[in-house]
Amino acid sequence: MTLLEFPIRRYPFTLVVFLCLVVLGWFAFTAVPREEDPNLKFPGFIITAVNPGADPKDLERLVAKPIEDKLAEIDDVYKIDTVITDGTATVAIEFNAKTDAEKKYDEVTREVNALRPELPAEICAARGAQIEPWAGQHTATCPGIRGCALSGAGRPCP
Repeated sequence: MTLLEFPIRRYPFTLVVFLCLVVLGWFAFTAVPREEDPNLKFPGFIITAVNPGADPKDLERLVAKPIEDKLAEIDDVYKIDTVITDGTATVAIEFNAKTDAEKKYDEVTREVNALRPELPAEICAARGAQIEPWAGQHTATCPGIRGCALSGAGRPCP
């Protein structure tokens, strides 16, 4: 008897197995909790340095490179990306998927805070923003304590 002959000749057994699978599927569908907007902790962060009028070369040498070097020392780093434009340097760090996002947020905050004395005097605050997935893209959110910019010289520190 071949693999296809067995379910055809023994159709009552096939029907019972099929009904069991349907019942198990229905039970799983009703038992698994669902949320419209689940709270996912993505282990990635963005640090943005804003210094109006600064040259991109200066921002790279004085701000982006030291931040990159300090963040590269943290364990489980998957990727570090930096984008520098006129007056703005943005460093995005992403960790391996299985790492604890809250623990890594604390490590990133500690490392950036330790780096503050080495940054130019025009930049007076260093804060990170956690990346949260939304609609297939990574967007930075900056609620309350998690600000996303380093203040420039012309702006007062909070």
